[in-house]
Amino acid sequence: MKYLLRAALVGTSTLCALLLAETGIRLWHGKPLWLPQNTLVSRAVARFVRRPESMYDAKLGWRLRSNLDHVSTLTESSLTTGEHGIRMNQPAIRPIPQHAIMAAGDSFTEGAQVDDAETWPAQLERLLAEPVVNAGVQGYATDQIVLRAETLLPVLSPKTLVVSFLSGDIPRAGFRVYSGGQKPYFVASNGALVAMNVPVPPPVDLAPDTLEPFRRVLGYSFLVTRVMARLHVTQWAEPRQRLVRVPIDVVAVTGLLLERLKQETDDRGIRLLLLMQYQGEEFDDVRRPDHAAKVLAHARAAGIQTVDSWDAIRLHRAAGLDKLRRLYLATADGTGYAHMTRAGNALTADLVARALRDDPPGGAQAGQ
Repeated sequence: MKYLLRAALVGTSTLCALLLAETGIRLWHGKPLWLPQNTLVSRAVARFVRRPESMYDAKLGWRLRSNLDHVSTLTESSLTTGEHGIRMNQPAIRPIPQHAIMAAGDSFTEGAQVDDAETWPAQLERLLAEPVVNAGVQGYATDQIVLRAETLLPVLSPKTLVVSFLSGDIPRAGFRVYSGGQKPYFVASNGALVAMNVPVPPPVDLAPDTLEPFRRVLGYSFLVTRVMARLHVTQWAEPRQRLVRVPIDVVAVTGLLLERLKQETDDRGIRLLLLMQYQGEEFDDVRRPDHAAKVLAHARAAGIQTVDSWDAIRLHRAAGLDKLRRLYLATADGTGYAHMTRAGNALTADLVARALRDDPPGGAQAGQ
């Protein structure tokens, strides 16, 4: 009986300490003392193809719906699109211009968590005083970004194409299913690309019970979620079956896709520029991720002009975390960095504007 009482005392003390720690970290970060929903389940429900503003696309997996009129979401007070799911640069639907600058990318290009006028393509349009078309789509990998650009080139006939890769988009090319959404992918065979998983199968909703029992419980804990993020345990935030990898060399495939795009833009007389962007957490390191450096080198070798935002943002990080946090919004649970703020997008737009104002020398670099 004495040992049982001691065990009960230790267990109770440990539980109380954890509850105090949970309460303290919530108060410190300004979070509610009780989360009404498991954060892991909420992430699973609100990603990419399941967003009400998104639609299934048999070629790309998903894209923004067309002609969304000033749609308010949890994070944006304005999300407006025109034809082809192009995001507007202001909360008003307008015809998509021909022979403009076109930006293709992921959520950093689409402008997740900011209003229509605060995305970097919208700010680029104001800097250059000429039309910029925002063809970014949340959750895209490098393969989807290139496919999206190739789909729109004959439709919009842009004079300039800015392809924006987030560093994390490169590993995404190695998935057949990403965050629960089916996507196309490519394999390299004898130096040629072979498209796989096309047409892309329609989405199938995954139930919250794809979480293991312990994540169904601990997913309510802000403390546990933050510790897992600090330890870079990425598997913690992804329910089973939401990520299906394929065994490919993502850098090689991305490089071949860029070469193919370079050939098509050259044939059409379109200027091509590659912009490399980064997530906030990556600036904890002093060196850019290796896969991003390799893709940039491959692009330059192919004669593609590049803009690398690493050094410009690294200067902010070197000046202190507060400077870096001005450029990135916080994640919903406060455990890390999310998308860029208006200020971060302004920095990006300025880097691209300076590169576009230069003559387009083959393989030129900017932002280095």
